[in-house]
Amino acid sequence: MRTRLSFLFSILVLVSFLFSSMSVNARGRHRGQRMEAMDKLRTVRLLELVQALDLDEKTGIKLAATLKRNDKKRRALHFKAKKALDALEEETGKDKPSDKRLGDLVNELWNIRSDMKAVEEQEFKELRTFLTPLQQAKYILAMRRFMHRMRSMMREREEFMKRRQKMRGPHEPMPPDMDSGPPQEW
Repeated sequence: MRTRLSFLFSILVLVSFLFSSMSVNARGRHRGQRMEAMDKLRTVRLLELVQALDLDEKTGIKLAATLKRNDKKRRALHFKAKKALDALEEETGKDKPSDKRLGDLVNELWNIRSDMKAVEEQEFKELRTFLTPLQQAKYILAMRRFMHRMRSMMREREEFMKRRQKMRGPHEPMPPDMDSGPPQEW
């Protein structure tokens, strides 16, 4: 039990160190806070997976490296998707949107979706090289529980923000650090 706790603590310190070394984007405080929150969620996810899968230290380190590598790819794809969605929103808001531009943006979004699926498949392919079949099954179930909990928390936050906005009135803007949540999947 003591070695398990020390292992979990070691993983927590390692992941915290890795995430703290990431620089905050020049966009300012809000983006930095969002990135910090996402990093904390990734740390919680890792710790929950290590516990749920009952991993030893060596396997836990492999899991952390695999998740970090693929999270980086997913983050880049989410950013790319956000830019494409913003452009799509802008284009559809024009009086005369360009069919070619709309087609290009829709194609780009579908390609990004395919790339996300490929990252997910590659990640699981990597995990299968060092997780036992039981650990693979536990991984799928633990990720399902984690994602369900995260979606639930995001819904609660959205409801809170709506109630807060109603209390403020229609003409009072939300403070800049409270007007948007973590990036949403499309």
